[in-house]
Amino acid sequence: MYALANRTVDLYRGTTESEFGDPIEDNTPAARVAAGVLANIEEVKSRVWDPTTNSPRVVRQHYGRVQSTVDVRIGDRVHDPKRGEWFRVTNVTSPVAVGRVPDTVLDLERVTTQGTGRA
Repeated sequence: MYALANRTVDLYRGTTESEFGDPIEDNTPAARVAAGVLANIEEVKSRVWDPTTNSPRVVRQHYGRVQSTVDVRIGDRVHDPKRGEWFRVTNVTSPVAVGRVPDTVLDLERVTTQGTGRA
């Protein structure tokens, strides 16, 4: 990994059924596809103007980097057990470079503790 790792995260994949039969994200140990993955996750703030309320809003975006050999896909969930934060992977980019394989870049969306809604 070329970026400076600032977290150790776990990756989760898959869904299960809720008590009502609806599909929900499976955050059980059985759905964990990787543990102890070194990652760099950064929060980027963007100011946008909301014309309906005529006031500025702050939109927070999160980006992550993991080693190029990590199997991460769109829809996976990233859990930082130390901080208790959950993120949903919305995009995965594997940049191309000559001479070395760069880190995989992740677009992340922070979700609630259970991984079922936005934070």
